[in-house]
Amino acid sequence: MANISEVVVREALDRFFDSTAKGNEGHADVEEVNIDGTMVSFKVQIVHKHTQRILRNKITVYSLTTHVEGKFDILNPNESDLVYNIETPVGGMQVSLADTVKVLADLAKA
Repeated sequence: MANISEVVVREALDRFFDSTAKGNEGHADVEEVNIDGTMVSFKVQIVHKHTQRILRNKITVYSLTTHVEGKFDILNPNESDLVYNIETPVGGMQVSLADTVKVLADLAKA
């Protein structure tokens, strides 16, 4: 997998999980990425946060931090390894990394 770096994988995961964060201050941070051959393992922290200004005060409407850990084979992914449940302030949601992994696999093969 010399054609794909940790930086590329980290950026792809960050972009994907950022899109799952809720609220006007929601974001995701990739805390760890390890690449061993074609296996990728990762840890991500997702912060769901929404704030509002009322007069001069900034009020936090909600703030919830969740963590996601995963492991997948970039060239031969198992679909069940790509589906994650993420808790949000309004319940859980299920997301799939399938499209992101396909892009990474294409980069790895190039």
